Amino acid sequence: MCYPTAQELWDNVSQMYSDLGNQSQVFELTLKLEEIRQGDDSVTKYFNSLKRLWQDLDIFNTYEWKSVDDCNHHKKTVEDSRIYKFLAGLNIEFDEVRGRIIGRLPLPSIGEVFAEVRREKSRSSVMLKKKGTDESIEISSLISDAAANKAANYQPRFDDKPRVWCDFCNKPRHTRETCWKIHGKPVNWKSSKQGEKNRGFPTANEADSGPFNKEQIDQLLKLIKSNSSSGTPSVLLAQTGPELGDDDWAC
Repeated sequence: MCYPTAQELWDNVSQMYSDLGNQSQVFELTLKLEEIRQGDDSVTKYFNSLKRLWQDLDIFNTYEWKSVDDCNHHKKTVEDSRIYKFLAGLNIEFDEVRGRIIGRLPLPSIGEVFAEVRREKSRSSVMLKKKGTDESIEISSLISDAAANKAANYQPRFDDKPRVWCDFCNKPRHTRETCWKIHGKPVNWKSSKQGEKNRGFPTANEADSGPFNKEQIDQLLKLIKSNSSSGTPSVLLAQTGPELGDDDWAC
């Protein structure tokens, strides 16, 4: 407000702020360009972020070239450096396309480089999606085959070992022909469940059959009746064992 003319005020403001402000902004933009990487961003978002920074830097470039050839050469040099920056910030999955582009001479334009990288990303996404679909179909097929084989090979236990039943004592695992209540316990019978026998837990036939069969009990009753009718006291001695015959009794 103390300057006598507007020209002097403008010159002073330009000297104090404009040039210094441009340099600070150029320095800040350069730092952002050095730090920026693709990371979790898409290729398009990453490229657009770089492009905005490059456009901001171009605004501050006020150099006027005297030769057209020198101007074109400078623009090509700047573009190549920006291509290197763009490729260097890509994720590791783009190593193949990155090496393919760098191997070209001369380098294509920055727009062509971006388009090729974007096509590579689309192609990779399609291939990964197709591979995942194929693997899912293969896994589903394997699961279906395994389930079908298991169902085909499965046979219930009762098909291999038919269930038998005794119609005399109404108990399973034996028939009338081998029922102990009718025929008595076999002479050479030995328990297969030795542990249960030692602990005092008899099997079903053992518990139901008792020490004597029906015929032995009938013989015992007849002998008691005959001794009672004759009035002669008697002492009955029974041999311990699975069988009891007429010779096993003593009076």
